[in-house]
Amino acid sequence: MVGKDKDFFEEQQKIALEIFPIFKKLFKKYFNDSIPVTARYHIFADQIYFYFYSEERYVFSEFVKELRSLLGKNIFLFQ
Repeated sequence: MVGKDKDFFEEQQKIALEIFPIFKKLFKKYFNDSIPVTARYHIFADQIYFYFYSEERYVFSEFVKELRSLLGKNIFLFQ
């Protein structure tokens, strides 16, 4: 990755890491027994991937609605 693509990726990754505390707080509100890990920008999907750890399975519909309304970005949750 070089030039404009690299600059764009780095800027989006910076945004993803800045957004992570918002994700973490909201995720813990909905899923208290989870452990939010990090956020990464996926350049090919134009999404922010949020990684978390949990032994439980969740239904994300309400959480995703709230987070997307806050961020205005496409997201992907990865357990």
